[in-house]
Amino acid sequence: MAAPLEQPILPPEVAARYEVVQVPPERSSFQGSLGSYLLGEGSYGQVLMVRPLSALRLKSGRRRKHESLALKRCFGCLDHSDVTTLRRIYREVSVLRQLQHENIVVLEDVIFPSHGTDIFLVFELAEQDLARAISRNELDQPAQCRVACDVLRALKYLHGASLLHRDVKPSNVLLDAHGSAKLCDLGLVRQIGFYPRGLTEYVGMRWYRAPELLLGSQRYNFGVDIWAFGCVVAEMALGRPVLPGISAEEQLGLIVGLVLGRRPDELEAELPGIPEEGGARLLRTQPLGSTLEARLGSNVDSSAMDFIRRCLQLSADDRYTAMKLLQHPLLAKLRKDTDDQLFMEPITMALKDGQVHSPELYTEALTAEVKLFEDHKDPGSCGSCSSSEASSSDEAKEEQDPRND
Repeated sequence: MAAPLEQPILPPEVAARYEVVQVPPERSSFQGSLGSYLLGEGSYGQVLMVRPLSALRLKSGRRRKHESLALKRCFGCLDHSDVTTLRRIYREVSVLRQLQHENIVVLEDVIFPSHGTDIFLVFELAEQDLARAISRNELDQPAQCRVACDVLRALKYLHGASLLHRDVKPSNVLLDAHGSAKLCDLGLVRQIGFYPRGLTEYVGMRWYRAPELLLGSQRYNFGVDIWAFGCVVAEMALGRPVLPGISAEEQLGLIVGLVLGRRPDELEAELPGIPEEGGARLLRTQPLGSTLEARLGSNVDSSAMDFIRRCLQLSADDRYTAMKLLQHPLLAKLRKDTDDQLFMEPITMALKDGQVHSPELYTEALTAEVKLFEDHKDPGSCGSCSSSEASSSDEAKEEQDPRND
C-alpha cells in the first residue's frame, strides 16, 4: 500500500490566502511524499502549485479560486545566515514590483509571515519551461522564432531600463499553452552604470556565460544577456545545449573553436579588460575545433545561422542589441510597431545594489517592498482576504457569462 501523501504545511498568513493542490503527473517528476505537490525544487527552497481560497487582490487583477498559481517558498531567508539569497529576493521583488511587460513573468503576491524565516512569492503559473519543451522536441522553427521574439522583447525592455538579467537560459523562459514566452527569475538582475568597482564575475550557468565572464572581466554590459540568448536560440535548433563545457577551461575552448573558429592569439585584442593573470593566458592555450555551422548542420537555415552569429560575437560591442535583433529578417513576420520603442523609466532600489548590505538592512528593505507591493496591486480588485460574499458573487457572474457555456 502506497504511503499517504504529505501535504506541505504553510504558515497561517499563507494558508489564509492559498491552498496547495496536487500537480498533474505530466508536470511533476519529483519523488517522495511531497513529490506530487512540487513544481520545482532547489537550494533556494520549493515551488508549489496553489490556488486562491477566494478572490484575491493580486498585481495583475482578480484571480478566482480555480486559477492555479506558483508559490515559491524561499527557505530560511530571514534567519540572517544567508545574505546572498536575501539579497537576490530583495532584487527580484523590488524590480518586479516596478516592471510590467507581457514577456516578463508577473509577481502576483508577496507574503512576509510574522513568524518563521521563510519568504513566499506567488507567480503566475506557466504551462512549462523552455528546457522541458526542448527536451521533448516540441518546437518547430516557427515556434522557435516566436519564443526568440518574446525573449528579445523582454530583454529589450530590461535593457531599456538599464537592467541586466544575467541568467538567461532555457529553464528561465516560461511558456504558456499557446507557446508565448516569458522571462523569469530576476534574482541576479543588476543595474548598469552604478558599479565603479565592477560587477560580479561569475554569474549565470556556465553553458550560457559570455567569454568576457569566463575570462574574468568585471566590466561587462548588455552583451552578456545577448550571448546567453544566442546560446538558447542555438539550443532550440539543435535540441540540446550547444556549448556544454564541464569546466571554465573547456567552456572557453568550445567558444574559441566551435563558435569563433579563429586562433586564440587573433582574439586577445578583441577582449579589453581581461586580466593577464588567468584570463588572457587561458585564451592563448585553447585549441581550434569544429565550427558552429558544422555542429548545427541542417537544423538551421542561412537566416537563422546569421541570427545566431549576430549574438555569438567575441566582443560584446559587436553583438547585436535586442532591438536590432528584433529587426533581423528571421523575425520579420513577427514584428510589432512597439519593437522600435524603448522603456526608459528608471528603476529605483532603496538599497544601493553595488555593495552587499547587512541581513538586517535587507530584511528592513524587503518589509518596505512588501508594503509598496500591496499598494501597487490592481486597485479595482477586491481585498487580499476577500469575504465569502465577494467570492460567491464572482463565481455566480462567471456561471452566468455565456462565454463560459
